[in-house]
Amino acid sequence: MLGRKGSLLAIAAALLATCGAACSQATAGAASKLVSGHEEFQSVVTSVSSFDKGGTSSLIATGVIGGGGLAVTVADSATWTAIVKLPGGSFRLFESGGSGTHHLDKATCIFTQHTNGTFTVSHGTGKYAGISGRGTYHYDWLMAAPHGPSGSCPFNVPPVAIQQITKFSGTVSY
Repeated sequence: MLGRKGSLLAIAAALLATCGAACSQATAGAASKLVSGHEEFQSVVTSVSSFDKGGTSSLIATGVIGGGGLAVTVADSATWTAIVKLPGGSFRLFESGGSGTHHLDKATCIFTQHTNGTFTVSHGTGKYAGISGRGTYHYDWLMAAPHGPSGSCPFNVPPVAIQQITKFSGTVSY
């Protein structure tokens, strides 16, 4: 008698033997299947250092990619570029310079900014190899500056706190 474990191994071996090339071709076809559709990302920043090269922010993808990981800053000047790292691979996210409004409440030293722009994704690795996509983004940025002498709001010192929530919406293919 083979027993339960031996019987299962014998059945698995028989299935593998009969599957042969047909199974490997089906697997190869499934691996090269193009994924395309709507994607939304949300990035949350809670530290000014997130914008430094190598700084990170939390990122969640809720469309055809679906997953959570990090956005690692590559460059931040008039535009922002990050490498999005998710399970199974990564890709580059490029945010255009955008436009919007900002306001400083001098009584509370709270600075707000609302910006809209466009983004693209490219340079994928792993399961995102060959990724391309584009769309629009919107971010809301809040910063609490410390209260300085005579009620001023100094911006040449680290802020008390910041929060930036960026929502990206578009299409991707990979």
